[in-house]
Amino acid sequence: MADLAELARTHFGIDGVVSLLDSERDQNAKIRTPDGSTFVLKVSNAAEDANLLDLQDAALRHLASRDPGLALPKPLAPVSGTPIPMAESESGETHRLRLLTYLDGDLFAERAKTTALLRNFGAFLGRLDRALQDFMHPGALRSDFLWNLDNAAACAIHLGHIEDTDERTLVESVYERHTSVVKPRLTGLRRSVIHQDANDHNVLVEPGGDSISGLIDFGDMLWGCQVNELAVALAYALMEGDDPLASAAALVCGYHRTLPLTEPEIAVLFDLVKLRLAMSVVISSWRSKDHPENDYLLISRRQALALLRRLTAINPNFACFRLRQSCGLEPVPQASAIERWLASTDRDFASIIGRDLKRAAKTFVSMTAGSEGVDQAHDAAAHTAFLARYLERKKADYALGGYLEDR
Repeated sequence: MADLAELARTHFGIDGVVSLLDSERDQNAKIRTPDGSTFVLKVSNAAEDANLLDLQDAALRHLASRDPGLALPKPLAPVSGTPIPMAESESGETHRLRLLTYLDGDLFAERAKTTALLRNFGAFLGRLDRALQDFMHPGALRSDFLWNLDNAAACAIHLGHIEDTDERTLVESVYERHTSVVKPRLTGLRRSVIHQDANDHNVLVEPGGDSISGLIDFGDMLWGCQVNELAVALAYALMEGDDPLASAAALVCGYHRTLPLTEPEIAVLFDLVKLRLAMSVVISSWRSKDHPENDYLLISRRQALALLRRLTAINPNFACFRLRQSCGLEPVPQASAIERWLASTDRDFASIIGRDLKRAAKTFVSMTAGSEGVDQAHDAAAHTAFLARYLERKKADYALGGYLEDR
């Protein structure tokens, strides 16, 4: 503690009471000065790239100039004038030092995800990304970064670390859809520097309210598809609640009102959320083999897998329509054109059934697995015969099947 206090005093001219903070890679300490001001002294991991630290400070300074009202840490200049001073540990390793203002608030992870909170969170991210649109730094070009959503294929080589066959099949299906359907749509999407780690432990909420009081940990910043910002945030924000799609709609609505999404971005967003969750399952499965004592990896894996299962059960087209609606867009893009055509007077339909369906007797037949007659569905002749008997028993001329049945 005394060493940390001395480092803050020597390099930043700050004198106060020191208390340690949790951190994954760095050593962080909270310093409270006699006048009540609070700061965070960050002693970076010896292996940390100085260019990435400069990226974080440059981004925070840029954001403060573009949107001063954003609740973000502010880097303080060292008294020596050195951009990032250095200190040597007892082991002889060299560590870079930074001092930031401290932000108060409840962890987003510990708050109920109300509609108001989710919308405010989305709006906050929209302001952040809007302010970053004209920012660039060479340290942001991190195509090889493990958590880079634009380079998700890089961690797919670790799929074999998922031992459970059903779990691995689930994750593989997300990767397969990304390769065949999603990735071709990413070309042409807006790109910018993004925070890319607005997880529920990096977001702070005003105590007793629903306003966002801060965003911390800019260590995952990079240049990528702007919509990835939302995808990462949603992957964490949706882990609680009974209706993940309703929660997603609230967050996306807040973002869109602040920084409008394009229709191509909305079209890939739901799939990108699932991709981020798939990456989390792969990486945590891989790392837990080397660090079986790390309970956080197993908890993170379990939560991501549970949400991935829930989202995979939702039809991706329906999810896209719901998110479009939350942005004030027509849910089904082609709906108006089809409705206009149906309402036009120059159309002429020919009957393909041979009877007036408005007057014909009708019934319902389920094609869901396990329902009556489905065991014969693999044999067209047998199933046709079953349907004939079914209609006769129901005294109906035709039967209707359910929408989006698992056939």
